[in-house]
Amino acid sequence: NLPIVSRSRAPRIEQTAVHRRTQQIMLRRRFKTVESYRAAAVNRDNPHFGDA
Repeated sequence: NLPIVSRSRAPRIEQTAVHRRTQQIMLRRRFKTVESYRAAAVNRDNPHFGDA
């Protein structure tokens, strides 16, 4: 039974790690969009802003 238990545990740990990563990425992206929005408020004609 031990190998089966360890197998069932591993995916859960991986899933939580992936979920944490996605949360961090989303937080980073949200912060970056706020930064780019503030930057665009000063110079809206910046061609790079359309890509952000």
